[in-house]
Amino acid sequence: MKTLSHTTGKLMRLTWIGMLLLITGIAQAQVKTIQGLVLDETDQPLTGATVYTSDKKSSAITDLDGLFKLTNVNVGDTLVVSYVSYQTFKQVIKSSDNFFRVALAPDERMLDEVVIVGYGQQKKASVVGAIAQVSTKELTQSPVSNVSNALAGRLPGMITVQRSGEPGSDMANMYIRGISTFGSNQSPLILVDGVDRDIRMMDVSEIESISILKDASATAVYGVRGANGVVLVTTKRGKVGKATVTFSADAGIQSPTSMPEMVDSYNMAVLVNEALVNDGMSPKYTQEQINAFRYGTNEFLYPNVDWAEECLKKSALMQQYNVNITGGSEKVKYFVGANILMQGGLFKHGNYNENYSTNVKYTKYNFRSNLDFQLSSIFSAKLNLAGVIGDKHRPSPGGDVNTIFDRIKIANPDISPIRNPDGSWGVFETTSLNALAYLTDTGYADEKETAVQATVGMKADLSKLVKGLSVNVDFSFDFNNVYVKKYGKTSDMFLFNSDGSYTHKAFASALGFGDELSVYNSQYVFEPSINYNNTFGDHEVSGLVLFNAQEYVKKGDALTRLPYRRLGLVGRATYSYKNKYLGEVNIGYNGSENFAPGHRFGFFPAFSLGWVVSEESFFNTSVVDYLKLRASYGLVGNDQIGGDRFLYLSLWQSADDGQFGYPNPTGGGGGVNEKRTGNESLTWEKAKKFNFGVDTRLFRSQLELTADVFYERRSNILTNVDIVPGTYGGPAIQANAGIVENKGLEFDATWRGRIGKDIEYFVGGNYSFARNKIIEKPESPQAYDYLYATGRRVGQPFGYVALGLFQSEEEILESPSQFGVPLYPGDIKYMDVNGDGVIDTNDRYPIGFTDVPEMFYSFKFGFNYKRFDFSCLFQGAANVTYNFQTSTNIPFNNERSTPIVQWLDRWTPENRDASLPRISYSRPGNNNYQTNTFWQNNGNYLRLKNLEVGYRLPENWVSVIGAENARFYVNGTNLLTWDHVPVYDPENTNARYPLMRVINFGVKVTF
Repeated sequence: MKTLSHTTGKLMRLTWIGMLLLITGIAQAQVKTIQGLVLDETDQPLTGATVYTSDKKSSAITDLDGLFKLTNVNVGDTLVVSYVSYQTFKQVIKSSDNFFRVALAPDERMLDEVVIVGYGQQKKASVVGAIAQVSTKELTQSPVSNVSNALAGRLPGMITVQRSGEPGSDMANMYIRGISTFGSNQSPLILVDGVDRDIRMMDVSEIESISILKDASATAVYGVRGANGVVLVTTKRGKVGKATVTFSADAGIQSPTSMPEMVDSYNMAVLVNEALVNDGMSPKYTQEQINAFRYGTNEFLYPNVDWAEECLKKSALMQQYNVNITGGSEKVKYFVGANILMQGGLFKHGNYNENYSTNVKYTKYNFRSNLDFQLSSIFSAKLNLAGVIGDKHRPSPGGDVNTIFDRIKIANPDISPIRNPDGSWGVFETTSLNALAYLTDTGYADEKETAVQATVGMKADLSKLVKGLSVNVDFSFDFNNVYVKKYGKTSDMFLFNSDGSYTHKAFASALGFGDELSVYNSQYVFEPSINYNNTFGDHEVSGLVLFNAQEYVKKGDALTRLPYRRLGLVGRATYSYKNKYLGEVNIGYNGSENFAPGHRFGFFPAFSLGWVVSEESFFNTSVVDYLKLRASYGLVGNDQIGGDRFLYLSLWQSADDGQFGYPNPTGGGGGVNEKRTGNESLTWEKAKKFNFGVDTRLFRSQLELTADVFYERRSNILTNVDIVPGTYGGPAIQANAGIVENKGLEFDATWRGRIGKDIEYFVGGNYSFARNKIIEKPESPQAYDYLYATGRRVGQPFGYVALGLFQSEEEILESPSQFGVPLYPGDIKYMDVNGDGVIDTNDRYPIGFTDVPEMFYSFKFGFNYKRFDFSCLFQGAANVTYNFQTSTNIPFNNERSTPIVQWLDRWTPENRDASLPRISYSRPGNNNYQTNTFWQNNGNYLRLKNLEVGYRLPENWVSVIGAENARFYVNGTNLLTWDHVPVYDPENTNARYPLMRVINFGVKVTF
């Protein structure tokens, strides 16, 4: 038994040792080296594909032959292969796997990507029109209060110019492909979910995408409203899936991008004396008074007030909170969103009054609900509801916010103290010379804007009867109003005299009340349509027929209150053969009641063709993955002409002091005269548009490029006929007599790539150029050809060519006379363009560019690294001119305009290389203040428009609060600017409410 027991124990020990050796061998076999080859859909090697294991302990990049090798790979782990624009490959590694042959398939989502077009959507691959689109992801990177300001630099062909940073009034001017008319309407048509609505009241968080339609193929369906291009805003909708709640909170610091600096009292006194002497008058201040200003001898008799410092803060707070809920089932899908924006203003002393604030503040509340119902296999419905409340609080019920900035400019630093020794408001001549009193002690106004937007739609899918056939009916109702409550008062204001006495200049009144319903608008839109979309083998066709009826009513005078009505019929037909040859016809037949009977309807056709060259059998290159050529031609219109209604009707008005008889008129009394001469033949502007474009993807679709060239000829532009004789005596005669051509090019390029397994990056940019020229415009006869506007840009400035500043009396005597006025050293010297020895109006010449850029460009780059992300956008403009000669920049004007500090470098006998001419008090002869090149500045600029840095928290952290993900971010807008514009921001050169630089901190959590 002992021997058996001993033997059994030995066998058991050997068994355990064997098992341990086997386990060790197996464990060693679990770690191995694998190799592989990565191919594309055509069995060509993919270079630069990222290969890694799911535990990310082993990774590689494929070489030029598409080969890779991974060491220390664990059996049972997952092999992952990814490449831009291809579906990611995943496969569990088995012990028998040593070599992988991986064939990546194209990402079908790219092929099925849709683009929003007029009255519908199309696959991006089948689009033959000139359309650009930006998504909500890019828009939300800009911490702006107005959606229009998030578009700058995002879309090729879109030019934006923001003229003000005032809370609630900071909408940017938008131009698509520049300016093609000198008529009254140069702006694009803006549609939100297909309805003419105000983008100003929207919030970025409720937007899915924004498309701009640029050529006739894309805009012809809008007929008489499509000539200036179209902006299509598409709001978010629900998706099938569980409810997802997204909450975001943002807090930003706003500060001016640039502000002018005014001279102090000492320099003001010096400049006043110098200017008076230059104009042949006696100095105003003695040297003792100048020294008193300089050293602050008496702050009441010799004040030194920096009115901007007293009235304006360095920064203001902006906050935004948003919550969205989206989800749904096959039966009901929903998107519900709410947002609140609180934007503070720059004015100080908002709490000066116990019961109300005098700072400017804008608060906006947005609510949107988009619901989709699948009622049956045939019928579906939608209900879109949106509501907006905008509350704007501002000081000064008698003016607007810009008036405060005017008062800051008008109030000289030396004219009066803010408060007198007894604490009363100080003033010199008028109350306008105490900007702080005007800001804090004249009352306030509250403006409440309310907007309600509703769309209900029904759709019948008739595919069971005819495959691809559907019928749709939409009805929209919009309403908005602005109600203003004004609370005004005046205050006691006194002049403090040198003998210690006071002169009562203004008298106080109690806080009064007044109100006004300044805006009251409503709109109805009815749109039934029939859609067809079907495929027959290699042939794919689609069609659309839509009827549009619109009525718009707004508050105003008797003429304005009449309903604005439009009717239209829209048609579209598309054809595709093997996704290779593409054709499209768009038709708009529209009518506007703004024209005389018989002239109210127009026909607007457009045709476009596309050729996907990369689908041809002969196209065999590893560099170009996709290549599409497209061309379009069509006719569109613009019925917003003249800035008035029913121009075919003559209007009459009351008139006084009628005179009769010639050459010695007598008499006088009441009567009527003709206010406007009607013209029944007036019609809309007509735009013939040509476009040729290329869409391509290269280098395994890492580089995506779109380029377009375009030409437009705009005719029937409304203009005054200036060739009538002066003896006519009546109002200007208007006719469709203008023609403008506009041409240019644009491109958009983006490269997307990966470095290693953790870094994904992109680099891109876009460029737009548009130049217009007036071809025909009736003009009075001119002495020289260069004086005509015809042949020049729309809005071309005309002025004198400055040759510098006169440096001596001898130089003046040797030069042509200028305007018949006395000249002095330091005055501006002009070119005698016509060589007649006299500078007069015949020497005006086309100078500079306009204030709307011809070139607009941007470049962007960004990356994702693990949980970090970074992106930035630089945006610039070129071929734009800023005119420095404005009322706010030219000093004095009888001491109603404080000089900016740039005037310290004016011409004097001791400063002959000055940047500005000799200073003048009352501008005698006005030689220096003609429109001329001396005052023109290069308005080109480059701006760091946006920058964002974000971090996504680990999922196991956020799961503690039941969230799926959370991201913290810091972003900013208008952060840095490089320009040639002195004093001001290059977009806002009017010295009023400045553009804002915003640095924002935010968090976004998804549950």
